[in-house]
Amino acid sequence: MQTADLIQLLELTPNLQLKLEYLPASFVQSGSKIQSVLSVSKENTISKEGKETHLVITENKTDMVIRNLFTKDVLKLLEESSVDPNSVVKIKYGNESFKTALLDISEIEVFDKAMTFKLFFTNNPATSQQEKVEKQKKKENPITIFHYSKN
Repeated sequence: MQTADLIQLLELTPNLQLKLEYLPASFVQSGSKIQSVLSVSKENTISKEGKETHLVITENKTDMVIRNLFTKDVLKLLEESSVDPNSVVKIKYGNESFKTALLDISEIEVFDKAMTFKLFFTNNPATSQQEKVEKQKKKENPITIFHYSKN
């Protein structure tokens, strides 16, 4: 998801509680905070410069009660940071049972006064893309011709 798209979505829904689901039914601890917003430029294998915005999430390790994270908090941080609106947003998160990783926002769900960023894929995108190509080929050429020769 591009930063500009996320900012636009957050502007439309400023008062929703934000939940981060890093695995199916596994959520970032309530009271977590965004430690930093990083603007990162990187070289990929095709020698094109890719730009990313990393939201670094840390969990509250103290017993102190911190209010939940809201969409307006993320919006404020993004607006205050000098991030490229055309960059791709990624969430950097990890905990004791989940190794720190950069996660894509694969889906956003708005339900019951909360916005949930789903940071996982439910299927392998490469496999699903391959299946789409194969289905398209079958649609284009539905008849298969077999050649049989009798010796």
